[in-house]
Amino acid sequence: MVVNKALARLGGRTAHLRAHQAGRRAAPRRAAMEEISSSGFDDASLPRTSPVTFKVQQNVKFGEEILIVGDEQVLGSWSLSKAQKLEWHEGDVWSAQVDLPVGTEIEYKYAVTSHNDDDAKWMPGQNFSVTVPDIPCEVNDVWGEAKKRAMSNGDATTATEAVDFSEDPLALSFVDNADYSKMTVKEIKSILKAKGLPVSGKKAELVARLVETGPEGAQ
Repeated sequence: MVVNKALARLGGRTAHLRAHQAGRRAAPRRAAMEEISSSGFDDASLPRTSPVTFKVQQNVKFGEEILIVGDEQVLGSWSLSKAQKLEWHEGDVWSAQVDLPVGTEIEYKYAVTSHNDDDAKWMPGQNFSVTVPDIPCEVNDVWGEAKKRAMSNGDATTATEAVDFSEDPLALSFVDNADYSKMTVKEIKSILKAKGLPVSGKKAELVARLVETGPEGAQ
């Protein structure tokens, strides 16, 4: 009996020691998880993204590639060394799918390279721009013509041509059913400014301001 009691006490102490050691090992992990939780770093805090497929048709020399580079980090932040490479398809069509933050207006441009940033040849003309929708979409650009593109969202394809408002910023505002959501922030602000309206706020607020005032502008 004495031996059995001694063994029982020894077993209890061993179990207690093991539980204590396990608790000490788990404590740092719990602390780390609590720190991550308190810092607010979770999936909900990350910006929502949507896939955008960029396509452009262009013939290049053997061994050359086409890159897309822009003002988003995933597009290299205008650094050719970090740009996205497009994949060649039949008919000299190049494409790349990139996940971009929803609602953000992205500026980008294409360049031709032969694996050396120093010999890169930029596409002529102005930068392209697109506002990322909350659904997957495809953008078909025309090389060297930033004002022309066809954009589809899987259900419909719309041919669009950017409008230069530098000479007549009110032109489009008088068109019936003008879709301000497809215009760039810069274009919307030029119309607001021409109407004598405030130009501060997010794109959705700017669009709402135009819709509320109508074609006649501020009173």
